[in-house]
Amino acid sequence: PQKKVYFSAIISGCIYLIAGSLQFVIDNKLNSYVGGYMMLLGGLTILSSFGAGRKLAILRHQIQNKRDLLKNFKKYDVNSNGSLETKEFALLVFDLGVDVTYHELEACFNAIDKNDDECISYDEFQEWWTKWGKEQMYRNFGFGLSEMMV
Repeated sequence: PQKKVYFSAIISGCIYLIAGSLQFVIDNKLNSYVGGYMMLLGGLTILSSFGAGRKLAILRHQIQNKRDLLKNFKKYDVNSNGSLETKEFALLVFDLGVDVTYHELEACFNAIDKNDDECISYDEFQEWWTKWGKEQMYRNFGFGLSEMMV
C-alpha cells in the first residue's frame, strides 16, 4: 500500500513538472509565472512523498510492540468509532514526537489508509505497523533508521 501512495505522488509531481515546464516556455509573463508555480508544486509533491516515508519509519520506530500499538490506537480514537480520522492521527503522530508538515501528514495518512475511506481502522494500522519494518524502509527509500533519526 505504501509503494502505491508514493508512486502516485511521484507521478503527480512529474506531471506538474512537465505541464509547468511546457507552460513556462510560452512567450507570455502570465504563462511563465503559472508554469513556474506548477513546477514548484511538482517538486514539492515529490519531496513530500519521500519526506513522508521517512516520517512513517520514525513513527513505526516509536511504537515498540503490539501492546503499545493497541494502546496508542485506543488513546487517540477520541470518538471511539474504531478508527482514526485525520485529526486523531495527527495528534498521535505529534504526541509521539514525529515532526511532520501538513503534506507529509496527509501522505502518511493516505499510505496507511489502505481502502481510501478517509479513516484508519485498527486492522489497517496494525498491518502498516507489521509490514513497515526497517528492512522495507531500506529497500524502498535506501536509508536506515540511524540516518532518519538525525
